[in-house]
Amino acid sequence: MRYATTLGTTILALLLAGGAPALAQSGGVVVDENGRDRINYANRLGMLAERIPAAACADGAGIATEQAGPILAIASRDFDRILAALEDGDGAMNIVAPEEDRRILEDIGALRAIWAPLAPSVEAVLAGASRADADRIRAAAPDLLDRSVRLTSRIAGRYADPAQLLQRDALAIEIAGRQRMLLQRMALNACVLALDPGDDAALEALAGDHALFGLSLGALREGMAEAGVVPPPNERIAGDLAVIAEGWEGIAPVIAGLAAGEAIGPDAHDRVFAEMNRLLGLSNTTVFHYALASRLNL
Repeated sequence: MRYATTLGTTILALLLAGGAPALAQSGGVVVDENGRDRINYANRLGMLAERIPAAACADGAGIATEQAGPILAIASRDFDRILAALEDGDGAMNIVAPEEDRRILEDIGALRAIWAPLAPSVEAVLAGASRADADRIRAAAPDLLDRSVRLTSRIAGRYADPAQLLQRDALAIEIAGRQRMLLQRMALNACVLALDPGDDAALEALAGDHALFGLSLGALREGMAEAGVVPPPNERIAGDLAVIAEGWEGIAPVIAGLAAGEAIGPDAHDRVFAEMNRLLGLSNTTVFHYALASRLNL
């Protein structure tokens, strides 16, 4: 039991580093009919903050280029649109009113200050420029992620309605959402290792993310009471997680080998990038089903 408790603490500490969005107290929550949509779109920013540098690296390195270029273009467009919608509103995204909270607006401004200078580098990568632009995007990735997570936490703290979302469900949704970022970070570091197999930082990060993804996937599938993680609330989510687990079991040995310093060929690198993005799509569906089950109390 002591080992399990330590494992649960490790999962939460690592997955929720930077602050898990806490539910607002009933007396302080802002009642906003579009609050849930604000939170959902804000949650996508962290994943996009990892996906953009991963796709830029792959496109610049010639990995899965038929996928990487379109993914980079779409992810960059989505990042721009979500950021604008969170600030000014966007009826098509069901965010009908501009943001008025001063602290949220400051966080949006801080995130835009990091993102805006990267736009020329994104365009250069898409146009087939040198690796320098992809490296510039990669170098900004930690700050981009940090600011994205801060903004998401701020928005969730203001708009999450505890009457609609239990803390238990919020934790499962948060872990499932953070797994999307892990998938994209693994795609990025696998790409870095394709360019420089001896990159110690990439080796260490890939090994850590490989272990953390497997541990957290197990917690979501089986539950981990000492960490506050419950088993899937319905068969649909259990099925979602089973499909993710099957895909992960197929690619995890390749990721583990890369993290141990093993060399893999171009086809294997293409497979890693493609599978990380396939699992991302499955994870997006799982997060949606978790949120739906929580709203319907299923």
